[in-house]
Amino acid sequence: MPSSIRSKGACVEYATISNPLGDFPKIEWIRRGAPLQLDTVTAAFNANRNRIDSGDRDEGRSCLQGWFDGPHQQDVVEEVVGLGTYGKTLTVLTGMESPEWLEDEDAEIERSWEPRFK
Repeated sequence: MPSSIRSKGACVEYATISNPLGDFPKIEWIRRGAPLQLDTVTAAFNANRNRIDSGDRDEGRSCLQGWFDGPHQQDVVEEVVGLGTYGKTLTVLTGMESPEWLEDEDAEIERSWEPRFK
């Protein structure tokens, strides 16, 4: 379920949300001009213009909720590449778990704690 974000400096220029990610309940669209979350790989990458200009790459983990407001606090893989002298970067987020799968896992955990008597 990849999503991509193009940014310049500390601001988002545009974002695309994959169809499966759009199915997440209460997900907020990233708006043009929105500030980047400071604790993201992209924000740290964008702080160094030389990395952007040279087309450098970086990768790390961040929280889905940091990018898309809402109740989904899961780790995602954040891949960033500098787009050269335009001064922009492209970020691709991957590794999101389907909300149905997460709900199933939560229900299974709850069931495992239910007392069972023979």
